[in-house]
Amino acid sequence: MGSKGKKNWRIVAEVIGGLAILTLVFCWTATMGVGQTKKGEEPKRGGTLTLVSELAPTGGFDPVYSLSYWHLGPVTIPLMSGDFFAGPAGQKKVTWRYAEQEAPEFMTKGLAESWTIPNPRTIIFKLKKGIKWHNKPPVNGREVTAEDMKWSYERLTKTPSSGIPEIEKAQAGGKITYTAVDRYTFKVEYAKADMRSMFTTRDWYRHTAKEVIEKFGNQNDWKNVVGNGPFLLTDYVEGSSLTYKSNPNYWEKDPQGRKLPYIDGFQILIIGDRSTRLAALRTGKVDLLSEVDWRDAEDIMQTNPNIKTTGEYIINVPYVGFNSSVKPFDDLRVRRALYMAIDENAIVKGYHKGHSSLVITGMQPPGFPMVPTMAELPASTKELFQYNPEKAKQLLKEAGYPDGFKTSMSILARDEPYASLVKAFWAQIGVDASINVLEVANFTSQLYGFKFPSWVGRWGFSWGNWSWVFQPGAHWNFTRITDPTLSKLIDEATMNYVDWKKWVKDWKAINIRVLDQAYEHLIPGPNVRTMWQPWMKNYSGELYLGRTGYFLYPAYVWPDKGK
Repeated sequence: MGSKGKKNWRIVAEVIGGLAILTLVFCWTATMGVGQTKKGEEPKRGGTLTLVSELAPTGGFDPVYSLSYWHLGPVTIPLMSGDFFAGPAGQKKVTWRYAEQEAPEFMTKGLAESWTIPNPRTIIFKLKKGIKWHNKPPVNGREVTAEDMKWSYERLTKTPSSGIPEIEKAQAGGKITYTAVDRYTFKVEYAKADMRSMFTTRDWYRHTAKEVIEKFGNQNDWKNVVGNGPFLLTDYVEGSSLTYKSNPNYWEKDPQGRKLPYIDGFQILIIGDRSTRLAALRTGKVDLLSEVDWRDAEDIMQTNPNIKTTGEYIINVPYVGFNSSVKPFDDLRVRRALYMAIDENAIVKGYHKGHSSLVITGMQPPGFPMVPTMAELPASTKELFQYNPEKAKQLLKEAGYPDGFKTSMSILARDEPYASLVKAFWAQIGVDASINVLEVANFTSQLYGFKFPSWVGRWGFSWGNWSWVFQPGAHWNFTRITDPTLSKLIDEATMNYVDWKKWVKDWKAINIRVLDQAYEHLIPGPNVRTMWQPWMKNYSGELYLGRTGYFLYPAYVWPDKGK
């Protein structure tokens, strides 16, 4: 090993030694589930699951105001949702491990029975017949119709906080038209051809029933939530737990024609403390924990040899974000310098002891066809993955910062290990980055208000979301990117979702452009495991049924502790 490599391992070791928190469970939607069933084994009906989330719901229970939808996932299904049985429990064609849009043939379990795209500005959904709203006042179990979709999306479009008005203005050509063609046919038309708008329409936003809003004004109170999914929300203790009961009128059946869900319901405990979450798994107080850092997973497998687990995998990627609209981050040379100043291999081998890997892109998970290999990257992009502090210093000098500069990185407490690593590496090229630790609400507010010069956060793999991250005026364009070349690539790619091969090719080009411009620096994160109790059945590590299929998998699993 060369002297530079040894030095960087010492940097990593010094940072690690100074941290109070050495390892964390990383996903804000840390979830729980059940274990694989034997072939031909009959589901055991009844029983409940105890799941867990690291963070409480953000923004309430009305989708036009909420900043996240994971707590509404089991309550209200979108127009398109993933088929659980296309995964390990059935066809084994997808993993359902990532919050990622899979190919269209696997997204068949939402409200829409089918959909057509007659032209690049129009998408037409044929709704399934017989899907009903939950049987509670004031909706009382009536059928879901195209008029519901029209009314709900028009409400979303009229509410600034929902994000759709920005989409309408910036991407959809200034106008989105919703039409209930008949009882089961819902048409969406955009003034400008842009498939990203269609993604948002079909599987991102949750819907509300007109009667609820007319009676209560909004759906902020959890007691007023009425959905159409496999579970009803029956209790919420703020900062403590959410409780869901199975919907007896849910429409879906398993491949053998058996009614779903199998279980009576489940509870999500909100446990912010990592050690408490791990202790709850060890003692059997919770049934499954996802995204367990490899360090913790190794320890649990020693103390609980019967625990079930997936292999190690990467899911949420730590990253450094730059506000490219302000100095010095508006200069590509500065962003590239900061990229090359970080020795990613030292982080993989030193901090993670080899239980990690370089991540080419945060848009799609490793191994997805849209992800370019290192060999496919142009020379200028490959250079970013090669630790080169001398080249970084030269770039800073060319940009007018021969002595470096001062900046700040805003973070959540959970990301302090990565911020400390970045700070140490940047210091080697003269960049002095102070670390500003914020609590969740303050961090989220400032991030969405574009207040940070730089920050450390997490991205989950999901190209449907990322198409909004890199567009001028977009709700999630935290890096404040204005890149005509990138916008053109995205515009061209999003014209067509029918030709999957072309789609893959186009998105690979987008990935390369984003990388080459160094808008964000992905940091090697930890390999993780999903771990669950041996009594959990029909579970193999599924977490999301599509981009927004949060907490839907409990409808397909059951506990069996025997006598």
